[in-house]
Amino acid sequence: MEDTNSPATEQCSKAWCKRQLLPDAKYRICDHCRECDQQTKRAQRACNAEIKDRDMWAIGKKSKRPREDVVGDERTNIRQRIEGEEPYNPVSSEDEDDSSDSIEVFDKGEALFDSIRSKFRTRSDVVFKGVYEALDDPLVTAKQQVEMAAQEVWRVTGYRFTVKDHKKQKLGHRTRFWCSQDSACKKKSKISGDLNIKSCDNIGMTRLRTITVKIEHHAKHVHYVDVSLPLGAADIIQEHVEWLTPVAMVAKVQAAYPGVTAAQVHKAWTDMSQLFWHHDDLQLPSAKKLLEEFTDTVDIFLPNSIPDGVDIQCWGMRKIAVPLEGKIVEVGINATYNTNSKHLELYSIMAEYDNAGFPISYALLSTATSIEQGKRKKALTAWAVCLKDKYAVNPVFTHIDKDMAEIGMAKEVWKTKINLCWWHLRCAV
Repeated sequence: MEDTNSPATEQCSKAWCKRQLLPDAKYRICDHCRECDQQTKRAQRACNAEIKDRDMWAIGKKSKRPREDVVGDERTNIRQRIEGEEPYNPVSSEDEDDSSDSIEVFDKGEALFDSIRSKFRTRSDVVFKGVYEALDDPLVTAKQQVEMAAQEVWRVTGYRFTVKDHKKQKLGHRTRFWCSQDSACKKKSKISGDLNIKSCDNIGMTRLRTITVKIEHHAKHVHYVDVSLPLGAADIIQEHVEWLTPVAMVAKVQAAYPGVTAAQVHKAWTDMSQLFWHHDDLQLPSAKKLLEEFTDTVDIFLPNSIPDGVDIQCWGMRKIAVPLEGKIVEVGINATYNTNSKHLELYSIMAEYDNAGFPISYALLSTATSIEQGKRKKALTAWAVCLKDKYAVNPVFTHIDKDMAEIGMAKEVWKTKINLCWWHLRCAV
């Protein structure tokens, strides 16, 4: 028999918790889950208070340092502030602590940046406030002047900084920066949309502009390494881009600039050399236009019976193949694999004569959009027929890497003996 008067027991309302609640429970959550929620909220409040304290301390609204006893938050507090103001007035400054803190006055900017360099070399915790006067150039805005000062600070300290905000001022410009290695203040970079520089024809009289630099940096971390390509290295690549290969270029550039990597040289060489070989956004039309510029040294083939959806561009090396007409006994056929983002395959035919190898023909082939069976063999056969008719190539032996399309082409066009590459045999069989 069932006791209909006994109260029904309920489970904790948390989906992952299966604990039973007491009949007279005040809450629909068990005591264990309530304790976990309270601990999470306490940790969140402590974290928010830590972040608020850091921000307020960084802008000078609090004199105390941020708390370091917050559980679960061990982020290093790294702050950098670079401010440019015009004119400079310590009493009327927007920061409340400017009137109480001493600010060093320098005659020239070089002296100020030398002082910053010295402090960063000898200390791990740096607090610096300095001011100097520079000539007021009407062609240079206050914001640009601040950016130039920031670049100089980056150079002398060895660190890099990201922009936090641009504070509005009645006169001049002010920018605050965070250290780029401060994990607590990371944010996505933004590209400024206003790149116009206002200028005036009348330069006017010479005036002075006051530059104020304030720095607070509390952790001596690894210095920033500039990985950009030096202008001198770019000039060397530009001067020899038409005559040197990337490998030879690397040795030449690194002799003058040891810090430049081979990847940087190769990327710069690729970008600069596009002027000589990039003729179209599509690769096959670009290759055809390039070959048409060298009709005195190459013969462009026009193969017949190409399957639908197959694109092929093939040519012969005239100055090499013509002297070898009727003398070729052995040829080797090979192709690149999975080296092109546009599904292009590069095939080559190498002829042997007097124990030396000579490239006599190449073909660029794409079969990505074709659904016809035997498409690759038919395209390669049409290419081999052009080569045979143009240069009387009829070898006795053909060396192949076990590609069935190449084997079928060689048997159909030349009726030749097939020799398979031993290395490919061991890898494929």
